[in-house]
Amino acid sequence: MTHRSVLIVDPSASWVKKGCGLLRRNGYEAVGFSNGDRAFHYLESHSVDIVVADLSSLKLALLRRAASAPKYARMLLLVRSSDPLSVAECFRLGASDCVRRSLDDDEFLAAINKVFPAPTLKATAGARA
Repeated sequence: MTHRSVLIVDPSASWVKKGCGLLRRNGYEAVGFSNGDRAFHYLESHSVDIVVADLSSLKLALLRRAASAPKYARMLLLVRSSDPLSVAECFRLGASDCVRRSLDDDEFLAAINKVFPAPTLKATAGARA
């Protein structure tokens, strides 16, 4: 089974640690940084399936650079409010989705799965229910 990989970028080191732990417990490969520049350097040499980033605290120029990098497939941006301008900026930056940062664990996992759905298992011939 191939694990989906997630990069979390958020200024809160405790949130990064919590998010990475939650993802690992649910079968993801996860790495996180509380420094946007370090995260971008990581992206330059690693491929990830999803980038989860906090919009309000990161430099928009860095997000624009990350959005143009070919090393990942999807981007989920977190905003601290559902301000329409913030949401619009997320999509201008190439986000696959934009959600409020105050998600509980189940909502966070659901947002990840919405952006990058888990592969579905196909029933094999002769399998019984």
